[in-house]
Amino acid sequence: QEEALSKADEKLEKLVSRHREANEDPDFPGEETLQEKLFKAEAYEANTEAVLQTLAQLSHEFPEIYDVLNVTLQKNGMQLPQGRAGTGQ
Repeated sequence: QEEALSKADEKLEKLVSRHREANEDPDFPGEETLQEKLFKAEAYEANTEAVLQTLAQLSHEFPEIYDVLNVTLQKNGMQLPQGRAGTGQ
Protein backbone atom coordinates (compact mmCIF):
# COMPACT_ATOMS: atom_id res chain seq x y z
CA GLN A 1 0.00 0.00 0.00
CA GLU A 2 2.80 2.37 0.85
CA GLU A 3 4.38 1.83 -2.56
CA ALA A 4 1.06 2.45 -4.32
CA LEU A 5 0.57 5.64 -2.30
CA SER A 6 4.07 6.79 -3.17
CA LYS A 7 3.43 6.19 -6.88
CA ALA A 8 0.12 8.05 -6.70
CA ASP A 9 1.84 10.99 -4.97
CA GLU A 10 4.53 11.10 -7.67
CA LYS A 11 1.91 11.01 -10.42
CA LEU A 12 -0.08 13.76 -8.72
CA GLU A 13 3.04 15.94 -8.41
CA LYS A 14 3.75 15.51 -12.13
CA LEU A 15 0.18 16.41 -13.03
CA VAL A 16 0.22 19.45 -10.74
CA SER A 17 3.52 20.55 -12.23
CA ARG A 18 2.16 20.26 -15.78
CA HIS A 19 -1.03 22.05 -14.81
CA ARG A 20 0.91 24.92 -13.23
CA GLU A 21 3.19 25.24 -16.25
CA ALA A 22 0.17 25.49 -18.54
CA ASN A 23 -1.91 27.78 -16.31
CA GLU A 24 0.58 29.73 -14.25
CA ASP A 25 -0.05 33.42 -13.60
CA PRO A 26 3.17 35.19 -14.69
CA ASP A 27 2.76 37.66 -11.82
CA PHE A 28 2.82 34.80 -9.28
CA PRO A 29 5.23 32.12 -10.51
CA GLY A 30 5.17 28.87 -8.56
CA GLU A 31 1.90 29.76 -6.81
CA GLU A 32 -1.25 27.64 -6.87
CA THR A 33 -3.48 28.34 -9.83
CA LEU A 34 -7.01 29.63 -9.48
CA GLN A 35 -8.31 26.15 -10.37
CA GLU A 36 -6.23 24.56 -7.60
CA LYS A 37 -7.54 27.08 -5.07
CA LEU A 38 -11.09 26.39 -6.22
CA PHE A 39 -10.62 22.62 -5.84
CA LYS A 40 -9.23 23.11 -2.33
CA ALA A 41 -12.11 25.40 -1.35
CA GLU A 42 -14.64 22.87 -2.65
CA ALA A 43 -12.90 20.08 -0.73
CA TYR A 44 -12.88 22.13 2.49
CA GLU A 45 -16.56 22.90 2.04
CA ALA A 46 -17.44 19.24 1.46
CA ASN A 47 -15.37 18.14 4.45
CA THR A 48 -16.94 20.78 6.68
CA GLU A 49 -20.42 19.70 5.62
CA ALA A 50 -19.57 16.04 6.32
CA VAL A 51 -18.26 16.91 9.79
CA LEU A 52 -21.36 19.00 10.55
CA GLN A 53 -23.59 16.13 9.42
CA THR A 54 -21.69 13.79 11.75
CA LEU A 55 -21.99 16.24 14.64
CA ALA A 56 -25.73 16.56 13.98
CA GLN A 57 -26.05 12.79 14.08
CA LEU A 58 -24.09 12.65 17.34
CA SER A 59 -26.26 15.37 18.87
CA HIS A 60 -29.29 13.29 17.93
CA GLU A 61 -27.82 10.20 19.61
CA PHE A 62 -26.58 12.19 22.63
CA PRO A 63 -29.03 15.10 23.13
CA GLU A 64 -27.15 16.27 26.22
CA ILE A 65 -24.39 17.69 23.97
CA TYR A 66 -26.73 19.66 21.70
CA ASP A 67 -26.73 22.98 23.56
CA VAL A 68 -22.96 23.14 24.10
CA LEU A 69 -22.30 22.00 20.55
CA ASN A 70 -24.72 24.52 19.09
CA VAL A 71 -23.23 27.43 21.08
CA THR A 72 -19.70 26.41 20.11
CA LEU A 73 -20.61 26.20 16.44
CA GLN A 74 -22.40 29.57 16.54
CA LYS A 75 -19.32 31.21 18.11
CA ASN A 76 -17.41 29.99 15.05
CA GLY A 77 -20.01 31.14 12.53
CA MET A 78 -21.40 27.68 11.84
CA GLN A 79 -24.58 25.78 12.56
CA LEU A 80 -25.81 22.23 12.45
CA PRO A 81 -27.60 21.21 9.24
CA GLN A 82 -31.41 21.53 9.17
CA GLY A 83 -33.39 18.77 10.86
CA ARG A 84 -30.91 18.67 13.73
CA ALA A 85 -31.63 17.07 17.07
CA GLY A 86 -33.26 19.06 19.81
CA THR A 87 -35.23 21.36 17.48
CA GLY A 88 -38.20 19.10 16.84
CA GLN A 89 -37.42 19.13 13.12
